Amino acid sequence: MLENSRSELKSLRLYKEARSIPLHRDMYTQDGWPEVENNSSLPGEGASVVHYVWCGRKVFQFQHQLSLLSAVRILRPLKIYFYYHHLPEVDDFWYHTWFQELTQSVPNLVLRHDNPCLIITQSVYPKDVWDNSSRFSELARWIHYGRRGIIKVRQTDRPQDYIPLISHLVLFPAKEQSAKSTEFRFLHYLSVISALHVAGFKRVFVHGDEIPQGEWWDKLGGENVTFVKIEQPETVFQHGVAVPAHQSDVLRVLILLRYGGVYQDTDVIWVNRIPDDLRRYPAVVCNDWARNGAWPGVFNIGVLMARAGSEYLKHFLRTFGYYRDDKWSFNAILMPYKVYEQHPDLLYVDRYLQATCYHGVCHPTWQPDYFRDILDENPVEPFDWRDARAFHFTAPKPPESLSTPEKIKNGKDVFAEMGRMILEKSGRLDLLS
Repeated sequence: MLENSRSELKSLRLYKEARSIPLHRDMYTQDGWPEVENNSSLPGEGASVVHYVWCGRKVFQFQHQLSLLSAVRILRPLKIYFYYHHLPEVDDFWYHTWFQELTQSVPNLVLRHDNPCLIITQSVYPKDVWDNSSRFSELARWIHYGRRGIIKVRQTDRPQDYIPLISHLVLFPAKEQSAKSTEFRFLHYLSVISALHVAGFKRVFVHGDEIPQGEWWDKLGGENVTFVKIEQPETVFQHGVAVPAHQSDVLRVLILLRYGGVYQDTDVIWVNRIPDDLRRYPAVVCNDWARNGAWPGVFNIGVLMARAGSEYLKHFLRTFGYYRDDKWSFNAILMPYKVYEQHPDLLYVDRYLQATCYHGVCHPTWQPDYFRDILDENPVEPFDWRDARAFHFTAPKPPESLSTPEKIKNGKDVFAEMGRMILEKSGRLDLLS
């Protein structure tokens, strides 16, 4: 404290002494530059007042003078307010006397002592300030959200408001595929029975425009599985939607808004039960692992939980007003995160909700350094697959050891281990015979 006081006294002494140096310059005579200058000839057409904020305790250098003087020469204001908490300092050798030059040369410069301002020296993102108790976070929340207190999603205590234990899958054939595209594959079968017998869903709804075909669909007879016939979306907010994966992006939001529950992609298998505590949130999603430019986070909504009428989903749906059918990740990966930044109290992020597997590497987003480039195929830190709630196989699909019952039976890797666990819990070990 004593050291700070001495420093302030020294700065003030240098400032006062430098002020005595005659530094007056004519700031109002200049070459004409019509493309740059404010050439308004009538009162009220240009800026009459300029506000300049000086932050921190530092020397006023030439670039700072250029900034302020540009307002004098270009805008020609009637008054310039210079707000400061600490007056600009002068270096020990009195070279940087640019501020003293301005005070002597600009007659309408008004000095105003004001509250201190905050200098941010590193990148800050909304997620950094939501639940941080620091004074800076409180200020940042108030500036950005208009709220001083901690911002976080709340759980409900009303069982009737829990996310219902129903699961939804959307299955549309790709337009370029043959008639066999309606075939219900073995991975689809594992996805459904794992939802029922591992995750604990009471009912599974398969939404599509054609009833699935094949032995694995037939083997679901007797299970609490219902096919719901729906038409493929053609547009969203009058934008054409042609890609089946993007059609499911739209449908998953509409379905959950109406019925609530959990949406799961058909390449998702469950390896753990959904805890009741998770169902108490209004909506739940998981981080994605692939870095996208400057985005501090992104979501993978291959598994998405929400109660009916979720406010988060309503906001998310509005983002489809600008739809990019040509950009795979924009609406389904990037925009869900942007909505989260705008409304962090409407969504809970469960890092264990799914581990996404891409080209042989599964990404546990609960690890500290999970965020990486999409082309980075280096192994991740070892993890126990039982820590995840679900696994999502984006490409290729399925893993070889989950492609058939025989591969599960003879497989030695963790995927075969998952498959055997699912078949055991669903009472289907006979498929391995």
